[in-house]
Amino acid sequence: WPALRCFELVSLEEVQDNNSGGILSTLIHSSSSWKKVWDNTMNNTTPSSVIDPTLLYRATIRGSPWTSYAWDKNNPGFVFWYEPHSSRFTYGMELTKTLSQEHVCTHIH
Repeated sequence: WPALRCFELVSLEEVQDNNSGGILSTLIHSSSSWKKVWDNTMNNTTPSSVIDPTLLYRATIRGSPWTSYAWDKNNPGFVFWYEPHSSRFTYGMELTKTLSQEHVCTHIH
């Protein structure tokens, strides 16, 4: 996925399905267990070498340290502003520069 390009793949687990109800049943019922099939400490293997497209997997990913305080390395904050009529989108501390003269915040949730 393009949105996950900045993350490191840490591990992959595949489901050990004890249900016959399909993927949704597997995700809902606790009788399914997960088995680690790949992690980033395995030498000379790639995730694609263990993937079976007929099975269900879950991944553990890790972001850079700066992702704990922002969506963008150079623009701290997890707030965004979108105006559909003008297609304007801004986020992080950049909001205070671009919107401070135009809008007054009255409520935050």
